[in-house]
Amino acid sequence: MTTRTDDLRLAEPSVAYGDEIAAFRAEALADAPHIPGGSELEDFPDPATWVAQCQSLTDPAALPPGYVPGEQWMLVRRDQPRILGLVNIRLSIDNDYLREYGGHIGYVVRPSERHRGYGRAQLLLALHRCQAVGLDRVLITCDVGNEASRRLIVSCGGVFERVTSPTPAGETMERYWVEP
Repeated sequence: MTTRTDDLRLAEPSVAYGDEIAAFRAEALADAPHIPGGSELEDFPDPATWVAQCQSLTDPAALPPGYVPGEQWMLVRRDQPRILGLVNIRLSIDNDYLREYGGHIGYVVRPSERHRGYGRAQLLLALHRCQAVGLDRVLITCDVGNEASRRLIVSCGGVFERVTSPTPAGETMERYWVEP
């Protein structure tokens, strides 16, 4: 199924979405213990605290050691506040983990909204944002064996580079480069 991106937008995290953030978090954590592309949402039961966390990651002067500046976005329909997905755009991959395994973009689609084209729409919108902030080459990775994510990255122009050595947790990743 294909979803048109003109029906969707990337919205900045805001306390106005508090109930939706909490509902997204609960649904995502029922599916998996980690929320990729969620700026550590799994660690923030209080939506307002997570929103503050996301805002703090945009200021290079205030970043904790090892962090890079980034932008957190929520995928929503233009006429409805339901969060369909989350995407994190790292404006730099200037740390060892991101440079090898994490890449510029992390993303997740709400479990109940999967297989409806939202992942592709979200990634295309994120790539447009990357272009707007001056990223001319974007690294996107996915777990080896995550066929859905691999197909998504390739459908958005991803060119396979290589498989990584194992992460500190023992996982291997596929690396793809996209020119937005």
